[in-house]
Amino acid sequence: MIKIFRNFFVNYSNHFFILILVIIFEGIVNLIATFSLIPFAEYILDPELSAPSKITSQVLNIYQLIDLNISFWSLGLMFVFFNFFKVFNFILIRFFILKIKYLITFGIYSDLVRNFLKSDWIFFSKIDRGKFFNTFTKEMDVVGNTIGNLTTQVANLFQVLFYILVPLYINFQLTILILFLISLFSLPFLYISKFAYFFGKKNLESANFLILAVSEIIQGAKIILSHQKQIVALKSFKDRFSRHIHFTIRSQIINQALPQIFLPCAIFSVIASIGYLIDYNLKLSELTGIMWSLLAIIPVFLSMIKSKTNFSSFIPSYDQLMSFKKQAAEGQRSSGRKKFNLLKKEIKFLNVSFKYDREVVLNKINLKFKKNKITVIVGHSGSGKSTILDIILKMMPPASGKVLIDQENISDINVRTLRDQIGFVSQDTFLFNTTIRNNLFWSNPNATNKDLYKALKDSFCYDFIEKLPKKLDTEVGDRGAMLSGGERQRITLARALIRKPKILLLDEATSALDSISENHVVQSLKRIAKTTTIILSSHKLSFLQFSDRIIVVEKGKVIEDGTYNELTKKRNSMLSKMLYKKTIK
Repeated sequence: MIKIFRNFFVNYSNHFFILILVIIFEGIVNLIATFSLIPFAEYILDPELSAPSKITSQVLNIYQLIDLNISFWSLGLMFVFFNFFKVFNFILIRFFILKIKYLITFGIYSDLVRNFLKSDWIFFSKIDRGKFFNTFTKEMDVVGNTIGNLTTQVANLFQVLFYILVPLYINFQLTILILFLISLFSLPFLYISKFAYFFGKKNLESANFLILAVSEIIQGAKIILSHQKQIVALKSFKDRFSRHIHFTIRSQIINQALPQIFLPCAIFSVIASIGYLIDYNLKLSELTGIMWSLLAIIPVFLSMIKSKTNFSSFIPSYDQLMSFKKQAAEGQRSSGRKKFNLLKKEIKFLNVSFKYDREVVLNKINLKFKKNKITVIVGHSGSGKSTILDIILKMMPPASGKVLIDQENISDINVRTLRDQIGFVSQDTFLFNTTIRNNLFWSNPNATNKDLYKALKDSFCYDFIEKLPKKLDTEVGDRGAMLSGGERQRITLARALIRKPKILLLDEATSALDSISENHVVQSLKRIAKTTTIILSSHKLSFLQFSDRIIVVEKGKVIEDGTYNELTKKRNSMLSKMLYKKTIK
C-alpha cells in the first residue's frame, strides 16, 4: 500500500507541493487563531490583565507596537477574524484535495482504458463482465474516495503538527501525556482495521457477482422471458443481492464504528491528563488554549483512524483494477512498423494454427484471398470462420504459422494503417446509442454527404431511413434496439462502406436480411468488388453463387477450396452435402 501511495505522490508532486504550501499557511493562521483565544479569555476573567500569561504578554506587546487599544471588542474581533480566515483556507485546501483526487482518478482510469484498447480481442473475449462493470462503477468510487482520503490525511497530518505546537508551547509535559494516551488507545484500532480488509474484499467479490446477475438479466431478457424463467432469474438476483448486503453491512459497520468508539477514548485521554496535572498551577486561559487545540485535534485523529480502515477496504478494489490492467498488458502485441498502403496481390495463410485456451480453433490451414475478388468462407458454427477474419484484422495473432499480405508478415505491418484500409461488419450488430448519422460519421468523420448517401444506397438503407420521422437524425437506442435486426445490419454495413475500404470483411453480416434486401446488397457487393477485396462468412446461397471462391472449413481445417461450380459438381463434396441437407439456405 505504501508503494501505491508513494507513486501517487511522485506522479503528482507539483499538486501535492502546492497543497502543502496552502496547508502550512493554514497552520500559521490556526496558530494565530488559537493564540488569540488566550488573551481574549484572560480579558473576560480579568479586564485589568494584572497577571498576564506569556502568550497574552506577547499579544499586548504587538498591540502596543501598532498602537491599538486593548478591549473586549479588539480582542474578540481578532479571534473572530482569524477563525473566519480559517474558513477561507479550509475551502482552498478542499479545492486542492478534490483536484488532486480527480486528477489521480482520471489518470488511473485513462491509463486503464488505454491498456484495454491496446489489447487484442482475446482479452475482451475472456473478460468477466460482472467484475469488469463493477470495477468501472462501484469500485471506481472506492478508489476515487480513498485517493481523496489520502490527500485529506496529508492535510490532516500538517494540521495536527500545527495544532500540537500551541499546547506544547504552553505546557510541554501535559501535552506529551495526552498524546501518549491517545496513541495508546489508537493501537487496538489499527489491529481491528485488518477486519476491514477482509470484509472489504468479500464486499467486492459479492458486488462483482451482483453486477453480473443484473447484466445477465438485461442481456438475456428475451431468453428468460421465452423460457418462462423469471422466477429463477429473480431468485438468483435476490440470492446475490442478499450476500452482497451481508458483507456490505459488516464492512460499513467497521468503517463507521471505529471512529465513534475512538472519540470517547480520546476525550478520556484529555480529561485524565488534565486531572493528573491539575495541581501544576495552570491558568484557566492557558488551559482553555490547550483544550481548544486538543479538541480541534480529536476530529482530525478520528478522520485518520477512519481512513486507516478505508485504506484497508481500498486494497481489494485497487488490486482488482490493477489485475485488469495486467491482463490487458499481457494481451498487447507489437503494432508493427511497416506501413500498409494498398493490397497489391493477395492475403496468404501458411500453416496457420490458433488455440483458444486449450481448444484448437484453426489447425495448420493454408488459404489465399486474391485482390478484388469475393471469397466466401462457409462452415458449421465453431468451425473457425470468424477466427480467420479476426486474424486478418490483427485482433488475435496466430499461435503458429504465418499470415502474409503481399509477402509481408502481418505481424510486421502497422495495425493502424492496416485497419484504416479495412471495413468490418461483425455478426454482433452493435450500434452506438446516438443518431443514425452519428453512427455513420463515427466510422469516417471526413466523409462527405456524397459518401454518406452512396453508402446508404449500397447497403439498401436509404429507403427505410427516409421513411423515419427524423430520417438520419433518428435515435437508434441502446445497441440499436429501436430498429429491427435487418435494419441494424444494413446500417452496420453502411458504416463499413462509408470508410471506402480496400478490404471488406463481413462476418455473417447479412443473416437478418430479407430476400429483397439481400438481393440488393448482393448486387452492391458485386459492384464494390471491382475495387475492393471482399471476404465474408455466410450461410446464404445467394452469396455463394456470385462469389469468386468458396472455402469450406470444418473443425479448424480447410476441407474444400474452389469456385461454386467446381464444388457443387462434386457429389461427395462437403458443400454439396451441406446444400443438400439445407444447412445453407
